[in-house]
Amino acid sequence: MIVTLERGVKKELTSGLTAAEVLHKAYLYPDGTEGRYDKTAVAVNIGGEILPLSFKIDDDCELLPVTLKDEAGMKVYRHTLSHILAHAVKTIFPTSKCAGGDDTENGFYYDFDFNTPINEDDLVKIENEMLAVIRADLPIERFMLSAEEAVTLMRNFSEPYVTQKIEDCGKEYVSFYKQGDFIDACLNAHLPSTGRIKAFKLTGISGAYWNGKSTNKMLTRISGVAFEKKSELESFLKRLETAKTIQHNVSGRRLGYFTDIPGAGRGLPVILPKGAIAIREIKRFVEDEEFKRGFVPVLTPVMAKAEYLKSSGKISDRFTVGDDRRAKDAYALKSNASPFVFSAFTERQRSYRELPFRISETATVFKNVPCGKAHGLTVLRQLTASEEYIIFKNSDAESVVGESLDFIRTVLRELRLDDACVTVSSLGEGRRQRYYGTSKEWNAATALYKKVLTERGINFTDDIESTSPFGPGIDFFVKDVFGKKVFLSFLRYDFGSAKKLKLGFADSDGEKKTPSVIYMSAAGCYERVLAMLIEKNEGVLPVRFAPVQVKVLSVSDKVSDYAETVKNKFLSLGVRAAIDNSSSKLSKKLKNAYGDPVPFVAVVGETEEKSKTVSLKKLYFNGEEELAEELPVETTAELILRS
Repeated sequence: MIVTLERGVKKELTSGLTAAEVLHKAYLYPDGTEGRYDKTAVAVNIGGEILPLSFKIDDDCELLPVTLKDEAGMKVYRHTLSHILAHAVKTIFPTSKCAGGDDTENGFYYDFDFNTPINEDDLVKIENEMLAVIRADLPIERFMLSAEEAVTLMRNFSEPYVTQKIEDCGKEYVSFYKQGDFIDACLNAHLPSTGRIKAFKLTGISGAYWNGKSTNKMLTRISGVAFEKKSELESFLKRLETAKTIQHNVSGRRLGYFTDIPGAGRGLPVILPKGAIAIREIKRFVEDEEFKRGFVPVLTPVMAKAEYLKSSGKISDRFTVGDDRRAKDAYALKSNASPFVFSAFTERQRSYRELPFRISETATVFKNVPCGKAHGLTVLRQLTASEEYIIFKNSDAESVVGESLDFIRTVLRELRLDDACVTVSSLGEGRRQRYYGTSKEWNAATALYKKVLTERGINFTDDIESTSPFGPGIDFFVKDVFGKKVFLSFLRYDFGSAKKLKLGFADSDGEKKTPSVIYMSAAGCYERVLAMLIEKNEGVLPVRFAPVQVKVLSVSDKVSDYAETVKNKFLSLGVRAAIDNSSSKLSKKLKNAYGDPVPFVAVVGETEEKSKTVSLKKLYFNGEEELAEELPVETTAELILRS
């Protein structure tokens, strides 16, 4: 057989060799004792598929070595750890049931069904058992079984969850991996032996529904992190400890941005004055940007008859209200501004000359989030969202998508969240019945997205599992302090509303035509934006959105009246100002300003009072910068507002 290697080098080798044997022979050093990748390869890439080193090769192929320097190699490394975790748990808790695991961006997890709940103390026992499995350097052997044989094997092992996965996967043959006396079904590549693991740490226990569905049983998820080197693991764990203190769910409460009311329910935070001011300023900025781009604002009901919302596909049964939720007069809370917003378009006959027609609403909406998944300001049951809808002729699609994308980028840049990663959703195979629009429409939309993104030099990845049945989209995610992706802005085609609501316009030939619709959110959920700003800036929000932009600090009681005058002057000039006129020393006041936190402080003493000026300092979470001494208040205000 002919194997094509790196840089197109071809080697003729005997059929039936394992991938490890191919690498050894293909990259043999001149002395004939060792291959270049004998110790570093963890898997191989054959025609784009990542396979284990034990995989047997019978035909011509393109083969590339995969090492821990490659992203794919670290996925193999971390995925193997998920099964070592399962091995350890089954050894300590033999009655537990395996429900599957996977690798994550920095680690791994595995879900179990325990007869008796475990706790954090059990993690030490499990971690020690994992270390024993790793030190044993057990070979990891891959073998294949027919689906029927696989089901029989897992039933004999009393593993109902794995059995169900095999029955649901629809594959004729299923791959298994064996390490010692532990066997598990898995489609992914694994390391050649357990001894290749060098650095890992179990990080916690959480709940996870079987197959991710809230109607299924709640299982126990054990998670961990893993790296190639111990030094990388130690560095990550240090960052993780820091992240725990600056995550918005901790620091946001400590700094007074939001709180919860005991008994009111999870996912329903109370936004306190600081947070309310910040969100108000972010909303004002976004609404001003909408106005500049020709969006007309609307205000729509937060609820409607359940039958009406159901007919438009916009209903969550969890949020129906009334004595009888099934009654014809039952009401439901809205999950977004559609279909209400389209009333601004349908109130009269529209001409093609009025397109694109842009509608916006700062909407209070409700999401069917299980209470167990609600988190801080990022996963809410009631939230405030920027929602924009664009009704347009299909011939204008490229310009509309381009302008919408530019709008989102402008917002994220001003929010200093422009490091967002971008995905383009497309239609997964076999899911046609769940989606509006045709395959042709979906493919054309995704092709247009990619063209517009490429022209603007924006990197993106494909997401084959679209989150919306109404149409494909461009989604923007930012990473929180733990490195987890947080959904923010988006734009997507809405293939359902135009037809369901019978939207129409008179075209240039006088004929009534059906328009296209883009549904977007330039800022996403405002509470979520606030959460990310708190985390990324360690509480010191960008000046434009900071609840207090400058705090006036008096050096002594002698200048307290002047400090009050300066604060009021700032307020009259449009600067959000506060004052610390306490009898504390200036050093204590500065320390308090750091803890507040505010972006600027204006220090006033007797010198500043005489000259009717202030001394301005810019505060950062890791220090301060002296900007100017004896600066006129008006000039100081201009400087702050330009920041």
